[in-house]
Amino acid sequence: MLPLYDANPTRSTPVMVYTLVLCNVAVFLYQVLILGNHVLMNVFFETWAVIPKQLFSNPNQEYFTLISYQFLHGGWEHILSNMWYLWIFGNNVEDYLGKFRFMFFYLACGVIAAVVQSIFSANVNAPLVGASGSVSGVMGAYIRKYPRAIVFTLIPPIFIVPLPAVVLLGFWIVGQTIYAFTALHSNVAFIAHVAGFAAGMILVRTFSEEEE
Repeated sequence: MLPLYDANPTRSTPVMVYTLVLCNVAVFLYQVLILGNHVLMNVFFETWAVIPKQLFSNPNQEYFTLISYQFLHGGWEHILSNMWYLWIFGNNVEDYLGKFRFMFFYLACGVIAAVVQSIFSANVNAPLVGASGSVSGVMGAYIRKYPRAIVFTLIPPIFIVPLPAVVLLGFWIVGQTIYAFTALHSNVAFIAHVAGFAAGMILVRTFSEEEE
């Protein structure tokens, strides 16, 4: 299932969502157009990606990667899927939290996602990259604040169905949780997705000024 758009208007322009999308795209184009070479790309990831084993063995020199890894991506499908979900669900969460609180919230979800993923793969030297944990946090916030919002969803091959967010995102997080425990050797950081989603559901209240 692929969400296409939601029927959930906002009160303001999602400046931070636009900024995050532009930053992620700019970094990815730098990876593809400027680095290109696998050797240069490996050095780039070695420096800026979260590498679980290094994070725990040398945290004083690696902590900055908990932020920088959120702007790196491993391929076109990776960045397009992350930015698409951020584009659809991020505007309402930014509208609810406010621009600067949204940015801190987004980055905090990404940090938590990376730390939890690294705990489960503490001896791994492979780089962890991508905005998936951060975007999962946005989705967790969305399902908590707007569970009844209608999201028009493409169900292959050609069906477009209006689904409540709680159904669409609930189905998504159940699938990610199953994969997290069954696809332990996958290149996809499913545990980060689950951790980011849970963090988003919890932190959206912490970062909000509204009373529930």
